[in-house]
Amino acid sequence: MILRLFRGAFAQFCQQYRSHVNSAKRIPAFLSILLGNAHRGKNTLVWIPIVTTVHTFSWSRSQSNEPNVKTLDELFDQNKFEEICQKLAPFKDGNNVDYLWRYARALYKRSKVAANETERKNLVMEGFEVAERALQFGPKVAPVHKWFSILLDAKSHFEGMKERITVTEKVKQHMLKAVELDPKDSTTFYMLGVWCYEVTILPWYQRKIASTIFAKPPDSTYEEALSFCERAEKISPNFYSLNLLLMGKIYDKLGQKDKAVEFLKRARDYKATTDDDKNANKEAKEILASLGVKN
Repeated sequence: MILRLFRGAFAQFCQQYRSHVNSAKRIPAFLSILLGNAHRGKNTLVWIPIVTTVHTFSWSRSQSNEPNVKTLDELFDQNKFEEICQKLAPFKDGNNVDYLWRYARALYKRSKVAANETERKNLVMEGFEVAERALQFGPKVAPVHKWFSILLDAKSHFEGMKERITVTEKVKQHMLKAVELDPKDSTTFYMLGVWCYEVTILPWYQRKIASTIFAKPPDSTYEEALSFCERAEKISPNFYSLNLLLMGKIYDKLGQKDKAVEFLKRARDYKATTDDDKNANKEAKEILASLGVKN
């Protein structure tokens, strides 16, 4: 009688265990043997793996506490960067690449609206350290290279002109790696356009510093800058006010006034939903005025 009750209880346990662990296709062989002996009327001591069961439930709980990537991206789209940082800070010393580059990205975004220079620097420095760790564990992940390049450049701003020029080529290489891994990332193509434009307009004294650091200083042209911006626009038409602004400025430098006015007007009239959009609206309006365009 007792044995029959025990068998019934144990069978119920096994059924619950199977339903909880989806990957379990069958009861482990050693349990089947033990159950078989019990059915044959033999007195068998059945050992239930309590530790395994507890570990399974413990694992499930720890997994449920981890932030959901989709939720993190939704928070990013809502500009809730501080909330993202709160969720990801406990994982900054781990090796989850999806968490690391998103944490670095959120820190950088927070640095853009920091209350003062000290706070801005601290956020950038922490972001760079996290991006560096992400690169260690995710060398073939496009956003890792993208945000590493952004934070490397941001970090160099706090370390003087010589350091900024020193890392310039490295910044570009990581951007190129990012678009190699993800050729549909329009924002990184825009960043490459910015890189080329800024190198092209580099003042003579900065070029002189660069010539003392590199055997061949970083070099580019307006045409190269425009090619990256056009690639970005082709991938995602009208995706970014600053890309339109930059294209207008490049066309102006190339002496193509009609094209310059076309893109500057698009930047000026772009619906402003972010600070970048507002800045693009303002700068485009000023450039158009300097070109004699009133409407």
